[in-house]
Amino acid sequence: EDQLAVREKAIAIYKKVTADGADFGALASLHSDHKDSAMKGGEAGWITDDKVVPELRAVISQLKTGEVSQPIQTAKGIHIVKNQGVRPGPDRSVDEVVARLRVAVRKKSAERRRKALVRDLASKQSVEIDVAAVKKVIAEVIASRQ
Repeated sequence: EDQLAVREKAIAIYKKVTADGADFGALASLHSDHKDSAMKGGEAGWITDDKVVPELRAVISQLKTGEVSQPIQTAKGIHIVKNQGVRPGPDRSVDEVVARLRVAVRKKSAERRRKALVRDLASKQSVEIDVAAVKKVIAEVIASRQ
């Protein structure tokens, strides 16, 4: 289906749910391309903010419990979301949060240093690829797997 047809179909489904009172789960089962949630009537389970793409997160955060979103375009397609409820995340101590942040900062810093080192080495060294040697290694690896 082309994008326009998919969008029109999504709008029609949205109208059936919001204006006609059609069952969201039944329509999700019939029309969703996401097999796992389609089999569960559109149910995706509890999802944390960090597991949702920004386009969806922005819309979901505005939905009240029971409310259905208009069709939302993301890189993975068009989505219609129903907010089944919100529950608070786990309480974390300040020490735990600080420890997690330190780990994240260390990882990011190490990654930056690694990239800088690679750039520096690449700029100082001329790299030549021995195509014959690469082909030989590939052939040996393939032969060892047979």
